[in-house]
Amino acid sequence: MMEWNRTLCELVRERLAPPPGGRFLDAGFGPGNLIALVLRDLGPDGFVGGVDLSADMVRMAGRLNAAAVREGRLDLRRGDVARLPWPDGSFDRASAVNTIYFWPDPLAGLGELRRVLKPGGLAGIALRPRHQMKDFPPARTEVFTLYEPEEVAGLLARAGFAAPAIHARPRSGESDDVVVVARR
Repeated sequence: MMEWNRTLCELVRERLAPPPGGRFLDAGFGPGNLIALVLRDLGPDGFVGGVDLSADMVRMAGRLNAAAVREGRLDLRRGDVARLPWPDGSFDRASAVNTIYFWPDPLAGLGELRRVLKPGGLAGIALRPRHQMKDFPPARTEVFTLYEPEEVAGLLARAGFAAPAIHARPRSGESDDVVVVARR
């Protein structure tokens, strides 16, 4: 799974372009691979906040990024994207990589991402398109909702984001990497 997500994380990083010294939120950070990439972009004055439902992922991402945790540049919390623990306007960028499938209420999660973004901040929702994931075993469960990129763009617009844009990178023999980027 980590390798499968690697190119998707790289696309998110490229499209969100975390600014040096900026503040980045990763909702559903998993093992912390995107966080490790973004911390390098943000430099020593940057900050990353993260929330994940899994205590195991919080521990794993904390180990992978232990220096940033010790330096106070990374705050990882167990929690739900629909109830983020940061104040309004806390971040320049926000991402969710392969997690919107699990959100019981995607509009609530996107609304929270919008709330914690600064005016003009960018959100990137990364996914694999429904038509390419329909045979993926976890997609056959009740807790997994698949989307087409256009549906995610529509959800972002309904949550109050401006100008959702779909960025896709084809992968040979696999599902495409897609990130939908929108501005607060």
